[in-house]
Amino acid sequence: MLPGGRLLRHAGFRNLFWGQVVSQLGDAFYFLVFMFVIDRETKSPLFVGIVMAAQALPYLLLAPAAGVAADRFDRRRILYGLDMAAAALMGGLAVAMALGFAPAPIFLACFAFVLACLNVFFAPARSAAIPRMVPAEEFQEAQGLLLATQQLTMLVGVGLSAGVLGVVERVSGSNFLLYAVVINALSFGVSSMFLSRLPSIVPERESHEEKPKFIEGWQAIQADPFMRIGLPMLTLMNLVFAGFYPVYLETNRSWFGGQFYTVAIIEFAFFGMSMLCSLWVAKRAVQRVGLAFVVGLAGTGLSVAAMAGGQIYLVYVLLNVVCGLFLPWVTIPINTYIGLAFPDAVRGRVAAVLGATQVGIQPLGMLGVSAVLAAVGLQNVYLVIGLVCAIPALLMLLSGPFRASRMPTPTLAPASHSAPIQQTSVGTPSPDNPPKDA
Repeated sequence: MLPGGRLLRHAGFRNLFWGQVVSQLGDAFYFLVFMFVIDRETKSPLFVGIVMAAQALPYLLLAPAAGVAADRFDRRRILYGLDMAAAALMGGLAVAMALGFAPAPIFLACFAFVLACLNVFFAPARSAAIPRMVPAEEFQEAQGLLLATQQLTMLVGVGLSAGVLGVVERVSGSNFLLYAVVINALSFGVSSMFLSRLPSIVPERESHEEKPKFIEGWQAIQADPFMRIGLPMLTLMNLVFAGFYPVYLETNRSWFGGQFYTVAIIEFAFFGMSMLCSLWVAKRAVQRVGLAFVVGLAGTGLSVAAMAGGQIYLVYVLLNVVCGLFLPWVTIPINTYIGLAFPDAVRGRVAAVLGATQVGIQPLGMLGVSAVLAAVGLQNVYLVIGLVCAIPALLMLLSGPFRASRMPTPTLAPASHSAPIQQTSVGTPSPDNPPKDA
């Protein structure tokens, strides 16, 4: 059976999966072009960092509201409505550009901020919905399939943008961004069609009298021995890696000539290995989740530190391959752990806390890394990013509870994890799984 074949037999997961494939493909096509245009127009790593900070800031500002919404309202309606809104925004920009509007870099930064505001609400609802769509014993495989698919869509998007839009950029630079915007708008529209077919996913509430409170997500994380240490480490990782993409672009310009295809090949190398490793990790019965986290985080950090010696293009590409090998050992086990360890009633707020602390901290990291780049130079910034990540990861081995952390047993997970939602018609749950009252 093909990877993930049995997962796609579950109707809810299948529709979410194909919707995300289409949407992520459009995002991949758009993002690389978007950031390349920003870098080309401004020639400023600092401004690239500001734009990426604008995409991360909403996670800090809106995460409490997003987490509460994911644990209070029908998650299907949240996902479907947000994709429709994103399609309308991207479509409006495409029409304006076709009529002659030339967006300035500052406008693109503001536009990225607005799109990120939508994604803040999308991410917790999606994370909280997935464990309701597959049996608990298939949940790690589902996480691996989703991550591998995300990497595959990045590969395809990078390949298409490098091939198709690379030609467009040479022939007609003014249409370079327009075509990427059109493709992303269409991808959001198609994704919303798949999401409209999801069954109702109303959160399971422990109390029907009280509204969910965001602080309860934080309290649930602090009560868990693994997440109590894992969350600060994830925050540190995202802080130091937040400014990596501006460093990427500066590396491409300073070391490798600044061509679009050279940065596309680098991205292709990283995401290709990450995709293959994600599929492999998904099939492993990861029990020592703490050790897997340390191996993945330390290996990723050391790979980045080694890029300080990657002035030869082939060496730099190979180091990105190695980095892609380690990263799934961080993301897949911890996402599986979160889905199995926390009940449905609080899962959206837990995901929102993670979004606020991981993505919300990135504006500081982006500006900080840009400042470090200016202060110590391109070669040394790789050492700073890599070692600041790898050394604390290895020090986590000194914590006995973290080192002994194990994956929750699926059969002991809450009942909502053990049975997927079945769908009998478009948007209608089966009688065996009626929606619960909000």
